[in-house]
Amino acid sequence: QTYHFTWTPKKEAPEPDEENPDDGDEAEAPEMQEETETQQYPVKVERKFSYWVIDSLGVYSIEQAVLNNYAFNGERIELYPAGYTPPNIVVRQDGTYTAAESPGNLIGEPDPKEVPGGETKEPIPPGEEEAAQQFAESQIGKVKVQNDTLTFNGQTIMDGRQTEEKTLEPSQIPSPTPIGRDVLYSPNNRISNTKTNRQS
Repeated sequence: QTYHFTWTPKKEAPEPDEENPDDGDEAEAPEMQEETETQQYPVKVERKFSYWVIDSLGVYSIEQAVLNNYAFNGERIELYPAGYTPPNIVVRQDGTYTAAESPGNLIGEPDPKEVPGGETKEPIPPGEEEAAQQFAESQIGKVKVQNDTLTFNGQTIMDGRQTEEKTLEPSQIPSPTPIGRDVLYSPNNRISNTKTNRQS
């Protein structure tokens, strides 16, 4: 920040001439002094941010079931789900953050700040460091953040839209529901007449 100082020093009246007291010189009119000075203020700007990413995700669906029993042909049967819709998930692991560009050295007001003085040069007014901090805060943007994206059966669990500073927290994945009684069902299985009962 640049400052323009002005002040007008008081000038002492000349000593009177003892031989000719009426011929003493009049005091010279004081001349205004001015000075321009540039002051740098070190500032520290912090930007806090948070976003969510998927470290691990386990989603299970039914592919088949196996029943092992001596009575079956081959002593086992495989059951495949019917009328069953597996969970549908969409995952994009693109959670990230983008910091605002560093502005480098910031320049304060384009015109120098006037610091008028009296008979002496005044110091820089108090509060200028705080003003420099506030100015820097206003010039540096917030961090842009976005979550990983997770959609479960059409429901948004993690919102991957970009926002500033803090993202939305993930919602809870819905609890599973029991499957229907006939989803894993295999009718009309026959036991060979060559099979004999086994003692338990």
